[in-house]
Amino acid sequence: MKRLWIGAALLLLLLAAGVFSTVATARFHHSLSQRLEATASAAMAQDWEAAGELLHQCRNRWARWRNFVAAGVSHEPLEQIDMLYAQLEFYFRRRDSLGFALCCTALRHQTQAVG
Repeated sequence: MKRLWIGAALLLLLLAAGVFSTVATARFHHSLSQRLEATASAAMAQDWEAAGELLHQCRNRWARWRNFVAAGVSHEPLEQIDMLYAQLEFYFRRRDSLGFALCCTALRHQTQAVG
């Protein structure tokens, strides 16, 4: 009987961990997608200082959470997200507002899909 309760407790613990990780990942990706949308808007308004600051915030936030997200999802979309961040840096250096905004939009959709 004791093993039954230990097993049930372990299953409940695993369930709670799964729910927590799902909620935390969804909140992270929602917040990141909103920041990416603001980044694209700043670039379209030719406000490169704000776009650069928002891009820096998004990239740092992604770098901090990437390993946590990688533990639960396929790695192919994560590699695509990393590639899109590299493209964003290129568009930012060239001050290409249209390419930057399109890349931000693609990155936003990719992060929402992972979330």
